[in-house]
Amino acid sequence: MDVLAHDDRALPETAPRLADLIDEIDGHLRYYVELPSPPLSVLVTCWIVNTYTYECFDYCPYLVLHSSGPGAGKTVVLDFLSMLAFGNPQIITDPSAASLFRSTSKVFLLDEMERVGSKDKAMRGNYIEILNSGFKKGGAVSRCDLTKGRGFPTESLSVYGPKAFAGINALNDTLSHRSYMIRMKPAHGKKPRLSLRTFGETAERLRKGLGHWAVRQKETIEKAYGALPKEEAHAGLSSFDNRYQDISEPLIVLAEVADAERPEGPLVLPRLIEALHVAYRGREKAEKAVLPKELFEIIEARLEGNEQRFVPSAMLLEACHKHEDLHARLKSKTGLARFLKRFGLGPRESPTGKCRGYMITKEWVEDHRGSVG
Repeated sequence: MDVLAHDDRALPETAPRLADLIDEIDGHLRYYVELPSPPLSVLVTCWIVNTYTYECFDYCPYLVLHSSGPGAGKTVVLDFLSMLAFGNPQIITDPSAASLFRSTSKVFLLDEMERVGSKDKAMRGNYIEILNSGFKKGGAVSRCDLTKGRGFPTESLSVYGPKAFAGINALNDTLSHRSYMIRMKPAHGKKPRLSLRTFGETAERLRKGLGHWAVRQKETIEKAYGALPKEEAHAGLSSFDNRYQDISEPLIVLAEVADAERPEGPLVLPRLIEALHVAYRGREKAEKAVLPKELFEIIEARLEGNEQRFVPSAMLLEACHKHEDLHARLKSKTGLARFLKRFGLGPRESPTGKCRGYMITKEWVEDHRGSVG
């Protein structure tokens, strides 16, 4: 489905300016939801806008809402996204892998992310493959077409498109680097209830406004994206890693086009840059505080039920490199040592003095089980 496919005869004579739409959506979001940092509301708003324009870009950021427990407002934000994102997408929970690539909608809102693949552990890899690929234009998975009869020929199915997740647990490293991660917290006071009855008509008007704007400005968006620096980062993104720059450039373009339409302000771009920095700091903080599940399971397995056991660094690193996420993050014994040091596990000489490694204890495993994400 082409988000920007249209019939020119169906367009109104005039379309609202994007900056005006962003300001209105941002105001509604702040009214109904208390985000952990106020600037993040414009980031969420620009993510909504991008559900109408993502096909103009090479990358599409994911949005992740996570918390340590229920009652933090994650589902309310998903409800808000459902009302305003392109196609008025439904919120789904524990979908089948097939639904992620066979649906006619590429805007997915997934609640209770921790349940994905919980019923069939063997299928979890299929979910991760789809989600890992779906942030990049051209991202696809190959599946057998069972409708073609004998031989079951394979078909390539697109999985590119906006996706928002909500859940208790943080994502693995690969997915987190494709996402804006927002750690939700309970609101300080009671917020107004968001409902279709009270907000439905407004949401429909805003969806139509975003759709009409996206169609009219398609060429302008593509031209602005093509004008971005090829080698150097946009001025507001220079302090970010390459992947974060990739997923942020589409929103930067949207903000620049919005400000060009409404130069009298208030400008969108400075607010978005601030929000991107807030989200980036939050991701870095989360990465430092979370022990990857795969690494924890490797360490726990090496204990083999004993009270303690020495594991050579080379053996532990070899096991880590069998996992894509860990291989990218822990490239050397030094990198492994620096990371595990954050969790109180440092390298030492083996009891025989022949190599260096880690003394894994049952006590350490139990103490850090709650740090796994």
